[in-house]
Amino acid sequence: MEELSIKETIKIISSQQQLSGFGKDLCAILYDKGNEVDRTTFKELIKKYNLAYKEIKEELMDIILSYARIILQDGVISNEEIFNLKYLKRLFKIPEGDFYNLRYDEIREIVEDQLNKIYVDGTIDKNEAVHKVMLQELFDLNYDQMLELVNPVAQAALRKGAILEELDTYFPDYPSFNEEDSSTIKRIHTNNKYSVWNRDRGVCVQCGSKENLKFDHIVPISKGGSNTHRNVQLLCEDCLIKRLNKTG
Repeated sequence: MEELSIKETIKIISSQQQLSGFGKDLCAILYDKGNEVDRTTFKELIKKYNLAYKEIKEELMDIILSYARIILQDGVISNEEIFNLKYLKRLFKIPEGDFYNLRYDEIREIVEDQLNKIYVDGTIDKNEAVHKVMLQELFDLNYDQMLELVNPVAQAALRKGAILEELDTYFPDYPSFNEEDSSTIKRIHTNNKYSVWNRDRGVCVQCGSKENLKFDHIVPISKGGSNTHRNVQLLCEDCLIKRLNKTG
């Protein structure tokens, strides 16, 4: 889909959405004047219908959410489109945080749909990373709120074999694998470490502990074992010591 002007988008919303008399008049004004409608005109329209702001707020948010869905159909947010959506939020006086607090399910649906398309190939390029930032900006999400929406999708990508460093996100409890205390473990490719971690679900395969986890070669390197993920497992330090003592 090509970049849509605010007039084109408002026309689509008017044809698709059931609007009140106020909503129809508002969209007509927006279609006529685009992003040049000022707050005075907006207030005069509210006064004409003798409405309190709380009576129209839900409808105003519906218009913005419809706008967001339409401009996101092509998976790209242009500078003009994000400018116009910000303009609507200012014109309608939607406070920062209201979308997350009042329309969370709809925001999650919209953002997750975009994220699923971004993460489908298990890697995030520069343009996709920018798209994520713009999604966050569209709905005034803070870092933690965006992370809350991103990480379930990223975790699904990890389970399919994606590499964390290529997913442009952060898991507080996920290992970095940047420092190892064993020269043998260093020879395990990072991709294989993530494969083992995902397969073993980040817990010791013996006792289920999440503490002091180590990568253990099932068949030791000294006895011909390989560094592939099939020959590596997660053990906590206690279970690893027990295993080493048992095998000698």
